[in-house]
Parts: sequence; C-alpha cells; structure tokens
Amino acid sequence: MKLLTFFAAAAVLSAAACGGNSVPPANRPASGDEGAAAAFVALPSASEHKELSVRGEEVYKKFVCGSCHALGGDRQGLTGPPLGNTAERHLVRLKGDELAVRRWLWSHIRNPEAHPGVYHGDSAYSAKMPGYPQIPDEELRALVEFLMTKR
Repeated sequence: MKLLTFFAAAAVLSAAACGGNSVPPANRPASGDEGAAAAFVALPSASEHKELSVRGEEVYKKFVCGSCHALGGDRQGLTGPPLGNTAERHLVRLKGDELAVRRWLWSHIRNPEAHPGVYHGDSAYSAKMPGYPQIPDEELRALVEFLMTKR
C-alpha cells in the first residue's frame, strides 16, 4: 500500500512539474498554427522584443519549464532538450525566417504533437513535452521572445 501511495504522489508531482497541464495530448486536436499567425503578425520592434523577453523569463519560471529544460547548451540530466541555441537551431532549420521561428515556437508550445521539434522521437529524451493551451496568449508571446534570446 505504501508503494502505491508513493507512485500516486510521484505522478502528482510530475504533473505539477510540467506546469500543471491537465489536458492530455490525445484530447487536444491540432488546429493549424495554434493561433501563431494572429499572435505574430509581424516581428516585434527591438524595444518590444526586449520588454517581452524579460517578461518571458518570468513565464518560463511560472510554468516550471526548468524542471525539464536547461537554459544553457548542456542538458544537465533533465528529461527535455536544453534550450541554449534554440533560436539559432530553428533559424537554420527555417532558413533565417525570424517570423516563422516565432510562429513555430508558439505552435510547438501549444501543441508539440502537431508541431514536433528537432528532438521529436529522440530516445535520448525520456518524456514527451505536453501541450500548454492554458498559457495566456500574452504570456506565451513573451515566452517565445525569451526563447528567441537563446542563440
């Protein structure tokens, strides 16, 4: 009985570490770009980028992204890919299109199954990233700008 209680507690803590996402990926339909085109009609100005990226770091902390992702280039034993050079990797993949990278990051965070990343299916990473439809649009926009600083 103690073992069952232990596993139940571990499951609750694991869910909390992933930002409290309670919507299982299988129940979340893909919806095109997940609203990315509306969120990023154009590139932000330099001052807007700076302001958003500062707020985005707070969103990163609020949704406990660091429980799975390290901010540097080293994984540090975490279950998700490191976020260092994230923007650079996707800028290369998307031929330098800054707007496309922002839209992809937005869509990937909202629904990673429908918008897989470069590490999708890589057996080195032990957990699949859940989607985060509960992040308010302005907070997600800030988080994306914060990730764009990771070059």
